[in-house]
Amino acid sequence: MQTPRSEFARASRAWSTATIRCPTGLSVGAHELVFRAELDARELRDALDLRRVVFQDRGDYLIDAHPGLHPAEDPHDAVAQHFACSLDGETIAAARFSPDFEGRFEAEELAPLPGVLDETRDAFFQVSRVVVREDFRKRHVTEVMLHLACRWMAEHAARRHYFALCLPGLARFYEHFGAEIVVRDPIVAPSRRGHSYLWIRGELAHTAATTRNYLATVASGWDLARCRLGDPSNTKPSPGARA
Repeated sequence: MQTPRSEFARASRAWSTATIRCPTGLSVGAHELVFRAELDARELRDALDLRRVVFQDRGDYLIDAHPGLHPAEDPHDAVAQHFACSLDGETIAAARFSPDFEGRFEAEELAPLPGVLDETRDAFFQVSRVVVREDFRKRHVTEVMLHLACRWMAEHAARRHYFALCLPGLARFYEHFGAEIVVRDPIVAPSRRGHSYLWIRGELAHTAATTRNYLATVASGWDLARCRLGDPSNTKPSPGARA
């Protein structure tokens, strides 16, 4: 599964991995979290497996929806940029940023894009399928992944903005990091247990900056100043590269 290269016209692939020392007590035995922006086939399957486990409890309507694909996969995964975080080789978080596929974003399966997004759709990626393993929730892993994913996208992708159609709680999370709610009236999705969703949009570089500031001032123990960036041609992190 590869994202069309036209979406990354600015790409020089300066880095594709980041290694961050974990806060004390985050995980027994693991001392470093590894973020990856270029997933191989095994890593992508691990991310899909994690997605499946999370969705079994919270979004089973997204499981087994596309025969012939992985149970947690959909056609938009084929063109998405995937990100994942791991500890001791185990995937604990994943997300994707996807352009429109065959003229449609995944969110348009639930509702038409609001005019303010539709008019400039070529400027946006959709953020979706954000999952974190249950034992690592509320440990700032989501913020670390969002920071590095937005930073990577801002440095490598031609599109400069993102949007999401998400549950109200997640919309408030994105708002905290500089996104804005586009339409205050929620979308009600009968096909998804009647859940309500809100449209949000944000700028990649701005969210990268606000999440970094949050992690530096609020989230104790995550030292992004000592984050080691890895050369895409070498999966081992480069000690001389800093975030």
